[in-house]
Amino acid sequence: MAREITREDFLNHPNKNLDISIMDDDTIGWRYITDIFFRIKNAMEAGEKLVMILPQPWPFYKRIAEM
Repeated sequence: MAREITREDFLNHPNKNLDISIMDDDTIGWRYITDIFFRIKNAMEAGEKLVMILPQPWPFYKRIAEM
């Protein structure tokens, strides 16, 4: 069943509140790294606490720390 779902089916989801995009495998990692980085940065600048549930272990934490 899952293999029958096309890209168009994903992009034309009936819930218009969902922001859906299809990315290449290489893009997903970079998008995830920058999302975490900017969530941390924005919370720090706003003086707010940030709680995140993240996978362990994950080798890309080093890249976030370098940013």
